[in-house]
Amino acid sequence: SPDGRLGAWTSAGSLPQGCTNPNAVVWRGRLYVAGCGDVGGIVGKLDSAPVGERGALGGWSRLALPVKLNNSGLLAAGGRLWLLGGGLEEGGYTDAIYAVALGDDGVPLRAEPAGRLPKGLAAFAAATQDSTIWLAGGVFQKGPGKILLSDAVYTAGVGADGRLGRWSRNAYRLVPAVSASGGAAGGRFFTFGGETDGAALSDSIQSILSRRRAP
Repeated sequence: SPDGRLGAWTSAGSLPQGCTNPNAVVWRGRLYVAGCGDVGGIVGKLDSAPVGERGALGGWSRLALPVKLNNSGLLAAGGRLWLLGGGLEEGGYTDAIYAVALGDDGVPLRAEPAGRLPKGLAAFAAATQDSTIWLAGGVFQKGPGKILLSDAVYTAGVGADGRLGRWSRNAYRLVPAVSASGGAAGGRFFTFGGETDGAALSDSIQSILSRRRAP
């Protein structure tokens, strides 16, 4: 509503199938979902559906991805979708980045390799602001069988040509957490909740300045 309050919850439709740990983004009137897992393993598809004026979903379209991933990041920036990192079906975490080209109607056409994360990561917080991708925290593997939580914050810009620039590590270190959510607003990047070392569930909200303030 205009005053920022939520109205009553209603059913807007259903996913193509039941799944866990989905990554989703709404962009230009369309919902995109990737990284789902079900009882048979990781689905390995990017599903999308148009969002009507009243919030109801239209029919789903599906694109097969080059690799099966879960707990990856799915973001929109520079006129494309970006699928970042994630857990691999065979185990471990990937540093792969895929750019998803879209048709005029927003339907995904293909996913192509478009760079690398600083390291293999999954279950991190991510968001975009001013054509910059932010990601923080998550889980990575350091040597055989050694799984660690990350305290790092990384950024990379998407150029006017739609290409992803180099990753930079921010000097700020956050409280390490996995499966936190991310968001950007008011010139700041936020992380919400997550699971910290020792499997404790966090109610913490952390933030960092994500762009320079106007003088």
